[in-house]
Amino acid sequence: MFSFSHLSPLQQAILAGVVSAFWSMAAPFIPLFGIFLAPLFLVPLFLVSFSHPTEFRFLAFIASSLTILVFQGVMPAFILVLFYFTPSLYLSSLFLKKSSSGTFSYRYGDILSKMILGVLCAEILGLVILNSLNIDWQASFHHHLQKLSFLTVENKIFLDHFIPWIPGLLGISLLMTLVANACLAQKILLSFQQSLRLPQGIQDWSSPLYWDIIFISSLMIEIAGSVWNLSYANVVGKTILSLSSLPLLFIGLRICYLKLSSFSSGRILFRLLVILSFLLVWPLLFVVLLGLIEPWYGLMKRFPSSNH
Repeated sequence: MFSFSHLSPLQQAILAGVVSAFWSMAAPFIPLFGIFLAPLFLVPLFLVSFSHPTEFRFLAFIASSLTILVFQGVMPAFILVLFYFTPSLYLSSLFLKKSSSGTFSYRYGDILSKMILGVLCAEILGLVILNSLNIDWQASFHHHLQKLSFLTVENKIFLDHFIPWIPGLLGISLLMTLVANACLAQKILLSFQQSLRLPQGIQDWSSPLYWDIIFISSLMIEIAGSVWNLSYANVVGKTILSLSSLPLLFIGLRICYLKLSSFSSGRILFRLLVILSFLLVWPLLFVVLLGLIEPWYGLMKRFPSSNH
């Protein structure tokens, strides 16, 4: 009987790359479940990345890129390499990087922060390039929206206000895709005891506390852009604001976890809070606010060490 684990690392890397490529091409056409399966096409690549040395990691991504190049052409392959494969390789290298003492160099929270910084810098650079080339992408979006006959006047006004948030939301979507694929691959490997790294609990997800400065600065840029009608500053401020809220969200969730751990049903309450945070707006804003005020009030230090 065929078994993936019985293949050599070389065969596993090539097979994972090919499966990932065909997954990305075929999943969107699967009825009903395709929309949920399509974003998980990176899981086979992360399975190889998290269980084998660096050379097999690169081989898996090269095999996937070449497969897409052959079956879909240059542009789809270029887009996947630029927006998915390169960030995935960066995430894998951060995940497995070790210090001279043999311990892992970065906690999960540090990895997430570096990934957010990378995506943020790339998006700001892209906006700067578009602005220097006098390419008004917002006007292009607005032009296409005006052609949609089923939109009411109120909907078009809402979408006009929504357009400046698009770069930040795309960055968040990319990060969520990468994190979801990496976490699922890690969970699969842990179930087979083949992962090169073990999780260390909720404290491993704590993020650096400099994000509050970035968050407040982006808020000031966004307000200045709105007051003085500076479209470019408005977009940059909203982009930074969107992405910088992610680490604050994780800090806030950790504070909530530590608080709820003192209750017997703490885990259930925490999961309920996470669900409500993504279904409603105000719980999410509250959690981000907790992460924002943590450096000044030291909320995490007020909980018993047993909760950590």
